[in-house]
Amino acid sequence: MERSRILIVDHDETAFQVRKCIAAVSAGLSGIELLYARDASEALAIIEKKQPHAVLFSTDENNDEAELLIDSLSSGHPPIVIQGDQSLDNLHIPEPDHIKKIPNDDSLDSIHATLRLLNSLAERFSGTDTKSALH
Repeated sequence: MERSRILIVDHDETAFQVRKCIAAVSAGLSGIELLYARDASEALAIIEKKQPHAVLFSTDENNDEAELLIDSLSSGHPPIVIQGDQSLDNLHIPEPDHIKKIPNDDSLDSIHATLRLLNSLAERFSGTDTKSALH
């Protein structure tokens, strides 16, 4: 069985390292491969090259990067979870079935729950073709 590839997009690489540590020691998550991008441009390149099975986009009050990512995707893209504050309410989501919004919560329990959600989405998506995920 292929390992789930999950792309984490976050300007804070330390937050990525924390997620990576939690995944490594958590039952049921040790088999996932976590990829890292600092912004939407890097994320789009990784989506094209590595074809992740799910994407977590962590944003602050500026949703321009999240909008760039969403606008650059076409059908067949992996599931995306956008994590942020109340400003996410203003973010237009064209495909609510494939893009989810969740609140920021940096607690270890929340990070673990988010990784489990991403792994679940990745497992469901891993059998689909992502070659045409970008416009």
